[in-house]
Amino acid sequence: MDAILESGLVRRPNGRVAIIGAGASGLTAAAAFVVGAPDLKEVALFEKSDKLLHLQQGSDRYLHPHLYDWPAVGSLDFDARLPILNWAAGTAGEVASQILTQFEEIKSNAKGLNVLTQREVASVDPQGDVGCRLSVVAAPSESAVVYDAVIIAVGYGYEREIVGENKSYWVPSPLIGALQPKSTLFISGNGDGGLVDFTMAAFNRMTHTHITQFITGYPDLESTRKALLDIEKAAWAATEDQFDVFEQYRSLPLPNGLLLNVLDLLRPNCEVWLHTREPKLFRRDTAVLNRFAAFLAIIADERTNRGLIRYRLGSEPTVSPETISIGQERVSPTHRFLRFGAESKKNMEPFKSLANAAPRPPSASSFRPATPKLNKSATQRFGSNSRIEDVRIVVITTLDREYELFLKHFEGSVARTIHVEDTAIDIVENDDIAEPIGLVRLGEAGSLAAGVAAARVLEVFDPGMVVNIGFAAGVDPQTQRLGDLIVADRITAVAIGEKVDSTAKTANVRSSLVVSIEANWHDWPLGETIGGAKRGVSFGTIVSVDKVLAKQEQVQALLSRDRRTVGIDMESYGIAAALFDRETQFLMVRGIADFADGAKADIATKESAMEGAVRLFGEALRRDLLPPRSGTLDKASARAHDYTVKLDRTEVLNGTANTYFQVSTNRALSEFEYRNSIIEKIASKFSLDRLRSLCIAMNVDFERLNGKTRGEKAASLLYHVEHDLGVSARDLDWVATRFRSSD
Repeated sequence: MDAILESGLVRRPNGRVAIIGAGASGLTAAAAFVVGAPDLKEVALFEKSDKLLHLQQGSDRYLHPHLYDWPAVGSLDFDARLPILNWAAGTAGEVASQILTQFEEIKSNAKGLNVLTQREVASVDPQGDVGCRLSVVAAPSESAVVYDAVIIAVGYGYEREIVGENKSYWVPSPLIGALQPKSTLFISGNGDGGLVDFTMAAFNRMTHTHITQFITGYPDLESTRKALLDIEKAAWAATEDQFDVFEQYRSLPLPNGLLLNVLDLLRPNCEVWLHTREPKLFRRDTAVLNRFAAFLAIIADERTNRGLIRYRLGSEPTVSPETISIGQERVSPTHRFLRFGAESKKNMEPFKSLANAAPRPPSASSFRPATPKLNKSATQRFGSNSRIEDVRIVVITTLDREYELFLKHFEGSVARTIHVEDTAIDIVENDDIAEPIGLVRLGEAGSLAAGVAAARVLEVFDPGMVVNIGFAAGVDPQTQRLGDLIVADRITAVAIGEKVDSTAKTANVRSSLVVSIEANWHDWPLGETIGGAKRGVSFGTIVSVDKVLAKQEQVQALLSRDRRTVGIDMESYGIAAALFDRETQFLMVRGIADFADGAKADIATKESAMEGAVRLFGEALRRDLLPPRSGTLDKASARAHDYTVKLDRTEVLNGTANTYFQVSTNRALSEFEYRNSIIEKIASKFSLDRLRSLCIAMNVDFERLNGKTRGEKAASLLYHVEHDLGVSARDLDWVATRFRSSD
């Protein structure tokens, strides 16, 4: 719609647009024209049925906006993050309700939107350069209107072979309920619809939602997810007839116990068949998640010689009311689910001549399915109440070398750059990550430059996390090595003169993410230091100084102030100051490149330090530990003045933020320890299932908590109840204790 408006195909003002079909595409097109071009005279929406989104209304099928992105990082985000008609994961009926509610709101404020149900469009008749007319059955007055443009959004249509017991994919499935023992379930078709029905048949009374959540929430899947992405890349690099995805899955590394857990969930005493007339079981243009779920069911049955799941390839089935024949085999199914695809040609029949005259698009199977990203023009046109860029995480580096090494080890590429005054913010994309990140290089050291850049980032984005990655100085060569890592849970700003200043400002940055990293990093593949030792991570205070240190006496003076000091930098306090009074979390992770002793770090040492820092950041991403957006800012004003941010530079370090940082070190430390003790108590006393029950009792969505392990979930729960529910750490401690005592 953005391209149509940009190209001038529709007159502005007073143009007319017709849209045929009121499914998700048709509704979105209508809403886009109304929002993006409010001066149009008419936007007419024609729907053959008496309902909008009639296929999805009332359906219990599961829809997730990023299903096709899994297992990439960010694929578990429930929110589609669309500027209009946005929706979150749920059943098709729930999603339809979300979209229709927003559509009705847009309709109520639109003067030219005309919704016409029970209207069958028999043809579209071009009128030369003037436009197009529609031939609307039994509606001559509507057929007389000439439209500037006509959008055909009729979708794929109904499925083939929807007769008798073989119901549409969208109707409530009998597979959710109990079936008679020794039933035979036959599924034909290896598209996503067939794979979903097969997994629901194989798993015992589990919805697609439950199967998806079981797999995506399973612990220790990191190596499996990486292998799945590698297979996916190889599959799309080869021709489809030369690559067998199912056979490649046989070599996947699987977590201990996964197949046994799958076995426990399979449907007992029922025979399940999966058939495809294609030569290979899995197609590469289906969702990895659906394929992986089907694979787990098949392999769990196969490796235990259970013998209740069968699959057949390469033969056209012969279907009769009683039996289905595949080659020489004959099956008498109790339930059949024939997913042979939609009758798209029949659906497009009234518009066949137009379709034949149009350029032929490439086959859908030629492209790897993935969530499309809106370009900048569409985001700006339709997103008056959305963020300028959809970025959850922003990384800030200081030196050019830090920036270059981040891109190298993150394996990212710069898709575009936003300029906010003299600050450049790169939008970086990575093939293995479903969402972009923002990347800033300061170009100059110091907290002032870092604070100004962070403030500008917050004017353009609404990030859930700002990450500072780069080099730092270690403080103890006896316990730290070059290339080891430092993670801050507290940042202290100190002025350096001939002696260390006696005054300091301290910021608490011990977020739920820092707690999760501290509890779990030992098992992460962070690589080795230059000397070949396993890379270590120190957690504690980072001292943010205003001058480069080169004397050990100064380092010792800093240590004497706070024995928890683990490193020295020059930027982190400025970033923390810019985040004052925001819900955005701050992660500072740096690699040790020197020990503030005057010795300059060589290229190899800097490379090792930055590689380690990026590895730790990447592991936190892969484990979905990073938080969602803060959701606190409206950035429409930033767009209104072309990304120009008015900022009093003195506010960053000398304004109201100081009231936050003048906190007693001892008091802050005792609070850290108390909150950490609550997390450790919950993690040690509650199993994941019992923790889920606690969340239900507190009306908290367990599945939306960050992390996979008990410690990660407990840390995320504490952060959630404090920030979103207004419940104190002590209240959570009391509730958890009472809940456990009720067992």
